[in-house]
Amino acid sequence: MAYRSIEMNLRVGCPIRCNFCPQSTFLNSDCGTKKVLSAEDFRVILDNASYQNAPIEVYFAGMSEPLAIPNWFELCQIAQSHPLVTYFSIFTTGYKITVEQIKALGQLNKLYLNVHVGDRQDMPGFDEEIWDKLWAIKKYIPLVHFEEVAFDVSKFTEINKKLDQHGLKYHFQPIISRAGNLESVGQVQLSHKKSNCAVTCDKVHEKKRPVILPDGTALACCNDYGCELKIGNLLHQKWDELDYKKIIAMQKNADSGLPCFRDCHLAVKDKSLTSKSLDLLNSWLVRTKNRLSTSIQ
Repeated sequence: MAYRSIEMNLRVGCPIRCNFCPQSTFLNSDCGTKKVLSAEDFRVILDNASYQNAPIEVYFAGMSEPLAIPNWFELCQIAQSHPLVTYFSIFTTGYKITVEQIKALGQLNKLYLNVHVGDRQDMPGFDEEIWDKLWAIKKYIPLVHFEEVAFDVSKFTEINKKLDQHGLKYHFQPIISRAGNLESVGQVQLSHKKSNCAVTCDKVHEKKRPVILPDGTALACCNDYGCELKIGNLLHQKWDELDYKKIIAMQKNADSGLPCFRDCHLAVKDKSLTSKSLDLLNSWLVRTKNRLSTSIQ
């Protein structure tokens, strides 16, 4: 059976306040009835996501810092112990993490850790004490990767030196508009490349990795900061009840107003529709040619 993926947004609101994240759009949207994910609800969500014994991957990411809730480690333990969770990943800035917690994470063999690093100019709530814990991350967590987000890779010269000293892997991630939800970063205005044709998206058509809010609300895409792509609720529904068909149908209409058409880096032109159109045209040409041949005879 094919695996399933869910992206857990553990809380509404983020203390890191990155200037390249449209948090205000998220907070002003209809982002659910609960502010923090409970352990009890997480267990139900995992069972509903793995309905019919499907293996699942869990990503603690979404629109907020996952370590900014008191019970984040308990949620990691639940993911680790669930028989159908094949692996789980934490996308974090290392917010207020302790050496003891790093050691404890190292005991969870399903874990992959992804650490976003920067400075307080771009990430005002960034916990700079993480630099003093690089040795512990290197020592205790086998699968770890660092990610740097900014306009210019040269900004990270000093950060790269720190990571290099500990032999830690990292890569540079350019800033994106989050499907047109981000208008500017600092003084830089972002340009949005809107699409005027049908689109498709790997996260909607193939991988199907919904973002799950603390109340169980399922969003079709991680760029949906306006909570416009609701497809169900995994706290109250099984996986196969999530309504992806509605979003896929709307992706065929560029006037539907979906964020998919507002400069989303994940959305690509739906070539299948182009192929279908060509097939229809060829069929029409054959029929026309046959009618003309018959009339000439």
